[in-house]
Amino acid sequence: MVNSKGELSEIPDVSADATIGSNNLWNDKKVNENLIEEIKKAFTPFVFFNNQALYDFIAVEATSTYVFNLFEAIPYLHLTGAKGSGKTTLVRILSSLSHHPVSTVSVTPANLFRMIENEQPTLFIDEAEDLEKRGTSNNPTIQSLNSGYKKGGDVHRVFKNLPTQFSTYCPKVIAGINSLSPALEDRCITIEMQKAAASKKVSYLTNDDRNKLKSLKPVIVGTLDKRMPELIKIINNPASLKLNPEIQNRELEKWFPILAIAKVFSTKKNNYFEQIQNFALDSIISSIQEDASPETICKDILSDYVEHNATRSLLPGDNNFFTTAVIKYFDDKAVGST
Repeated sequence: MVNSKGELSEIPDVSADATIGSNNLWNDKKVNENLIEEIKKAFTPFVFFNNQALYDFIAVEATSTYVFNLFEAIPYLHLTGAKGSGKTTLVRILSSLSHHPVSTVSVTPANLFRMIENEQPTLFIDEAEDLEKRGTSNNPTIQSLNSGYKKGGDVHRVFKNLPTQFSTYCPKVIAGINSLSPALEDRCITIEMQKAAASKKVSYLTNDDRNKLKSLKPVIVGTLDKRMPELIKIINNPASLKLNPEIQNRELEKWFPILAIAKVFSTKKNNYFEQIQNFALDSIISSIQEDASPETICKDILSDYVEHNATRSLLPGDNNFFTTAVIKYFDDKAVGST
């Protein structure tokens, strides 16, 4: 990861993803000035976006997982869409490109916080709609999501009979069909996947293809290492990006890491910064319009009420029974009206 001087240090050997066969990816850092184009070229055949800016965004998003500790907050990525829209394929692509990917399925609840603290992975959470079914706010995955958005986010646990503080700050990718809770959605940049048209079929992602994606990791590390002074300069002077005024408050907090990295790699020919900023503005405007709808306001009020009064609920089932039922009702109404 990044040391106190803003330099990229070697990835710890504990990273299970650090090797392909017998070759350690981190020993031979390489540089490619066209890094974002190289990443896009590698994954584009396997995923469909109707907005071309999303190909830029995904390449920059994967790159950001290597330097997230430079920023005070890092956005979660929420992948949503109907079955067959390519969510799982995109998760596999990002897992192949990102720093030390770990799935919540592959780590026990007891080890989750220690793993985040020690290894600072990119955490992948699939089938996010099952989060509420798995338990209440005491669920370790939910706790890591609620607290791990900003640097300094942590949880307290008893470890070896001693109260211990664990960091929960790390990049997270959440995939699922349903919408997230308002609080969690506010921490996310959401990508709504769509099925490719028959005329734009995508290729099947094989294990060999994933290994080719993984082979880009030393290129990402080496190129970031070379461009680090430029990135640090932007981080120390955010105003230098001259962002659109609509990107402010929480939206600025979310989009700044992505836009800062995009600016570093932008050229006259490939202005990733401009493309992604336009995508950010479209997302912000769409979110504002959705938040102002009567259905969304009712959902948020009821969700917040039940969340804060769950322990006093007399409704059947788990504590999220009423919230889930009401939100499903409004979602069904919205689908029926389209």
